[in-house]
Amino acid sequence: MTARSTDRTGRRRQQILERAATLFAQLGYQKTTLEDIAKACGIGKTALYYYFPSKQEILVETIRGVVGEILEEIRRAVSSIDGAKEQVTTYLTVASRATMARLSPLIPPPEQVQEILPRFEEIWEAFLGEEIRLLAAILEGGRDREIFRITQPLVVAEALVVGFHALQFWSTRVPQAAVKQDVTGELLRLLMHGICR
Repeated sequence: MTARSTDRTGRRRQQILERAATLFAQLGYQKTTLEDIAKACGIGKTALYYYFPSKQEILVETIRGVVGEILEEIRRAVSSIDGAKEQVTTYLTVASRATMARLSPLIPPPEQVQEILPRFEEIWEAFLGEEIRLLAAILEGGRDREIFRITQPLVVAEALVVGFHALQFWSTRVPQAAVKQDVTGELLRLLMHGICR
């Protein structure tokens, strides 16, 4: 395979994943067909099998790509901010918003994807691990500069990441957007009050 055909294959795979992400978010995993994805890409259904062996594989790779994009968005946002307090607030705000807007709509109910659930769990664990390491580094820097009164940045980071994801799960079941904003804002205020000197 030449470099040119490899590049073309990579671009086509990326196009398929982007179009599939849009369809999964709009229609849901169950209602999105391979025909829908192929049509959105301007190719035949059988051509999809050259790039991906199944709709499940498209979903897994779509989620993997979105997770990578979210982590990069978080890193960029945090690195553009000075001050540990502001970095923590920015981190939690961006992570929460990006996960809810871009990742949550792609995740089907577990019963729809039982056979690939272990692969989702693997992606999720890697995502959480990266989030925790990133936040722990911010917290450790703030602790070392005596901004935060914490002794175990990694443990605090894990608690915050897990807590915020639990809040996101809960907020998908609350119909009023204002309540979600109030709870998220209040949680951020309490957090900052609790860890700051």
